[in-house]
This record gives sequence, structure tokens and C-alpha cells, in this order.
Amino acid sequence: MNTIARLLVAVGLVMLSGAMYAQTSVIEESKNTGNVAQIYNQGVKLFQKGNNAAAMLKFDECISQKRSFLDPFLAKGYLLLKDKKYEEALTYLTTYKNKGGNSPAVDECIADAQIGLGNEGAAIEAMGDAITANPNDERLLRKRASMFIAAGRYGEADKDLTKAISKNPDNQAVYMERAAARKLNNNLQGAYDDYSTLIEKDAKNPLYYSSRGVVCGEMDKSDEAIADFDKAIELNSSYYPAYINRAVVNIKKEEFEAAEKDLKYVIGKDSKNALAYNNLGILYFKTDKIDESISCYDKAISYKDDYGYAYFNRGISKSRIDRDAAMEDWNKAVSYGVIEAARYIHTR
Repeated sequence: MNTIARLLVAVGLVMLSGAMYAQTSVIEESKNTGNVAQIYNQGVKLFQKGNNAAAMLKFDECISQKRSFLDPFLAKGYLLLKDKKYEEALTYLTTYKNKGGNSPAVDECIADAQIGLGNEGAAIEAMGDAITANPNDERLLRKRASMFIAAGRYGEADKDLTKAISKNPDNQAVYMERAAARKLNNNLQGAYDDYSTLIEKDAKNPLYYSSRGVVCGEMDKSDEAIADFDKAIELNSSYYPAYINRAVVNIKKEEFEAAEKDLKYVIGKDSKNALAYNNLGILYFKTDKIDESISCYDKAISYKDDYGYAYFNRGISKSRIDRDAAMEDWNKAVSYGVIEAARYIHTR
């Protein structure tokens, strides 16, 4: 069986989580003067003071008295969303929308509720409605892009992030996000171009050089990758990801001494760096130091007990001496999402 251990790089990709809670103002005071509106406004003031439970009681009182007054439906839906009661939240939010509520925040709230329920497609559709209502909102474009990435729709994420950049070309975080989407989409040249743009904008940020170096490594531009890692380290000698990433390239080049020096340096400075131990384990495996490699994976797992790739790689090393022990590690790796370990299990 072809034994291929998994080298991992250390990158600082900036991505929005498709996280909960719309940031657009949701619960606002009503300009109506009727009795029910006054009760609603009391609830808004309680919410603004952080007393959500009391606010909820006021919104419930409004709904029971006048169901045609829509603001309390949105407000209650939002509070339920914050409480992670996604199905209930969706009921009130969709009622608000279906009855003609026109808050620019409602579609984003619906999207967040759908994400909470695990309905990726419905969430993306709702975010599309939010963007249609707020076409110039850079934040919404970035948020939908994060949803596209979670769904594996990297090209669509790229398009949203390109639009976000057109709205605000000085926001460096969006270039980082687009570079991440492009890298996932195997558009390495596009990712390289984004990191190069970031370096033009801020030539003193080691993250940008290290990230571009990772892409160069994947493009088989080893010398250029090493130069970027060297520059990152020159800018910040304590930026450990650059050492780890330089070691990855040197392992691929079979420059094992240089790689070992970098990984041991990181471990000397950051003794619980699981990634450095994982990659050092691979280096020892490649140089036929099986016991040393297993020891490194043991360390990586001791500091990160759900480290699927460390189990996967340890299984590869153990397969040289104890097939049953290797199987245990591969099964553990699969349980932590390393699906490729299943192939090793089934070739027994």
C-alpha cells in the first residue's frame, strides 16, 4: 500500500463564520402612537438595557393584543434566534415577512435561523434576498461568501467577495477571504495575486508573505515559497507559522536537516504546538525513524486530542510494526473527519 503521510501548513486565513445574529439594526422603536405600540416600545427599551426576558414578555403581550402589528413578530423572532431556538425564531420571522414586514434585517435573520437548523441551501437563498434588498452591503456579501464556502461552492464565494472588494477596495480582510476561497477552488494563481495585492498594501505583514509562500509551495515554486517564508521571519522572528511552512516545503524538497531545524525551533519556543509535532513526525517517517515519528504524533495528540491527521499519520507509522494498532488510529482518524483514512482500513 502506498503510504503517504499528510503534511499540514500553518495559515492564518481570515474567514467570516456564517455566524448567528444579524448585525443590521433589528429591534427598533415604533413611531406609532397607539397603546400596543407603546407596549412594544417599552419592550424595545428593556431589550436595549439587556433585559431580554422582560422584553419578550412585552412583545408577547403585543402579539396577543394585535396580530396585525408586525414589529413584535420580528423582535420576538430575533430574541429567539439569539437564544438559539431556531425553529421558533423562524416561525415568527417568516410570519413577519409573509405579512408584509419590510425590515432590511429580516432576511438575514431568517438566514441565520436556517443555518442554525442546518439548512444550508435555504440559508443561502435567504441571504440572496437580504443582498437584493441591500445590494451595497459589503458585510452581507462576505457573509454569504462564508456560507458558499461551507457548502463547497467556492466559485460563487469568489464572485461575492469580488463584489465586496469593489464596494471597499481598501479592506484587506476581504482579499484574505477571497484568497482562501480561490485556494479552496484550486485557483492558485488567483490566490497568489490576492496575497501579492495584500503585500503591496502592507509590505510589513508576515502573514501575507507566509500565506503567499504556502500557495507558491502548492504551485511547485519552492524557491519563491522559501523566499516568502524567509521574509515573513525577517519581519517577525516570532511568527512561527512561517517556520512550519518553510519546513513543509523543505520536507517536500527532501531538505530534511533544514526542515528539522525549523520544526525543533518552533517546538522549543512553543512546546505545545501540535502542528509542528505532526510535521516533525512526518519528517522522521520519511527518514525511516519510525519510533521517533510515533513519539511526535503522540505529542501532537496529547496537545490536541481530536487531531484527526495526527491519528492518520501515526497509523501509517504504526503499520510498519503493528497493523492492529494502526487500524485503531485510522478508525479514530475517520471519526474526526479524515475520510481518506478509510481507504487504509479497507485495504487490510
